[in-house]
Amino acid sequence: MTWHAFCEAVEEAVESLPEPFHRYLENVAVDVQEEPDERDYAVYEDRGTPAGGLLLGLFHGVPLTEQSYGDRSPNVVKIFRRPMEQASRTRGALLRNIRATVIHEFAHHFGFSEEELEAFEASQRAAEERERLEGDN
Repeated sequence: MTWHAFCEAVEEAVESLPEPFHRYLENVAVDVQEEPDERDYAVYEDRGTPAGGLLLGLFHGVPLTEQSYGDRSPNVVKIFRRPMEQASRTRGALLRNIRATVIHEFAHHFGFSEEELEAFEASQRAAEERERLEGDN
């Protein structure tokens, strides 16, 4: 996927977030990069995530649930192209991974912890698998 197409897919994923959330996105920058740098990995590891593996995205900032009234510090959602492509075997898988990563990182903006997201994402995967199996019958 070209750089331009990748950035468009990220933009479409952000725009696909439910309408009621859009007013809370005005102070969030989406930064698409080729790959994470050492600082990104350091932030990731400081949060208790073990080293290794692919870093597809990263949230930098203060979640809305922890901001004070009038706090206008910008938050940043980073999306990393190369690791995303490495994790995706097909274009369809890449588009699904972009969307899932955008949702995951924006969920941190809204105050969800990694543990809460892991439980939610596991239930989503189970539901998708059940749906796939039912479609095979």
